[in-house]
Amino acid sequence: MNAETSPWKVMIADDEPAFRTLASRYLCNLSFEGRLIEILEASSAAEAKQILREHDNIAVILLDVRMESPNAGYDLVRHIRETMGNHSVRIVLASGLFERKSREIAIVDYDVNDAIDKADILDARLCTTVIKALRSYRDILRVNASLNAVTENGRPGGEIAEECDRMLESCLAAASCTSRSGNLSGLVGSCRLESMKLVAGCGRFTAYRSAHLTETLYEDPIISMLACVKDHRPIVTPNSFTAAYAPTNSTMGVIHIEQTEPFAPHTLDLIRLVSPNLVTSISCIITADNGLSRDVETMSTIHALVSTRSRETGKHVRRVGLTSEHLALLVGVGEREAETIGYAAQLHDVGKVGVPDNVLHKPGHLTEMEYQLMMIHTRLGHRILSANSSTLFSTAATIALNHHERWDGQGYPNKLHGEDIPLAGRIVAICDVFDALTHERSYRKAMTIKRAVGIIRKEHGRAFDPRLTDLFLNHIDEFLAIGNSVNDPVPSPRPADGLSPAWMAMTG
Repeated sequence: MNAETSPWKVMIADDEPAFRTLASRYLCNLSFEGRLIEILEASSAAEAKQILREHDNIAVILLDVRMESPNAGYDLVRHIRETMGNHSVRIVLASGLFERKSREIAIVDYDVNDAIDKADILDARLCTTVIKALRSYRDILRVNASLNAVTENGRPGGEIAEECDRMLESCLAAASCTSRSGNLSGLVGSCRLESMKLVAGCGRFTAYRSAHLTETLYEDPIISMLACVKDHRPIVTPNSFTAAYAPTNSTMGVIHIEQTEPFAPHTLDLIRLVSPNLVTSISCIITADNGLSRDVETMSTIHALVSTRSRETGKHVRRVGLTSEHLALLVGVGEREAETIGYAAQLHDVGKVGVPDNVLHKPGHLTEMEYQLMMIHTRLGHRILSANSSTLFSTAATIALNHHERWDGQGYPNKLHGEDIPLAGRIVAICDVFDALTHERSYRKAMTIKRAVGIIRKEHGRAFDPRLTDLFLNHIDEFLAIGNSVNDPVPSPRPADGLSPAWMAMTG
């Protein structure tokens, strides 16, 4: 049974047999997206840990706080998140002991995703809570899959791959003119951290073009290439040459050239001469292909996945991206960095995949507990985006974490103050809030430009960087023009509503 049709795994961890039985009865016939629910039961935190070791794809855990000890449930959450490093499973605390304050502590301090009273098992809320948790789990897996697709070992495709091959073939063709046999074969690899992918091959290595490293690991050229990278020195034999070069701080290129007969001295000299430039050129092509353009494509995929749950339009994140790029340019950031900030800004709310639907789509004001749930999206977004170490995704992770920090230190999640907040986060904070204020949201209708500008001005030196605020307001016509170029349809009339007390948590 494949992952797309296998049941969703839900674990009920509770020391009360009656609760486990009743919860199982309610959930056993539940289905989500055509997949049934498989129930796993644990009567203690220790038993739950054993089940987690045996099942690495548990989607939801209904967890009692008090089992073999008063804090057994909380301790299990820390084990799951910190020791196991599992941030995908959705954890719902189920207890009869909850007061408002204890719910907030559970959600904020223990990375719990929701909390319900055990009394709710007698109505439909248990089922709807589990469905919402499954939807969130599904979306997190989709986002992670998109990110992992970028970091998997593999060879660039299409025109980029052909260009790398042509460069290698041209180099070897020139060297072949001085070769006794004229039968040169070459292979180029690109190494980052401790992984290597094969990016170009010709001659007898043509078949390696689509091969994964593991398929060729024990062949002599690969062994020599890996050894060359490790020892930082070339390996020369009578009929082969292997060398590694570091064209960038994070990437090392390695080349292997051989022929069936020993090299003539001048052939080897020519290979030594052209190899560094060849590897550098190919590495630059790979870096460019795997860099901004490829990351933007992945970013678009991730945003499309997130948009299936969020009612905020794709035009909102597009406007935030464009205005953030413009503000970055105004403050003096270089064009390439400003472009990166503009793209990265479009993922500022990716962490909302982990916010329950009833909070994300609530048409009214948030309660204090719901506000705490909403705030989790900054840390979750940072955690998701940090899985990819490219410049764009590193910038996006920084923005996701910091776009709700305030200049006066009263923001979240870390209450950073002033210039301790990364510049990209400060830039997006202004652009995100202004766009949110001037467009309709689930909890209020769009404000007039005059009122929104007044709020931005009022938050000068409070929520927002004073210098950035001045730049934004002094160039407001430019920002309005950018926003109007990517505008939403005119919204249908809604009753007027004031600002939510949690407006700074809800924007973006």
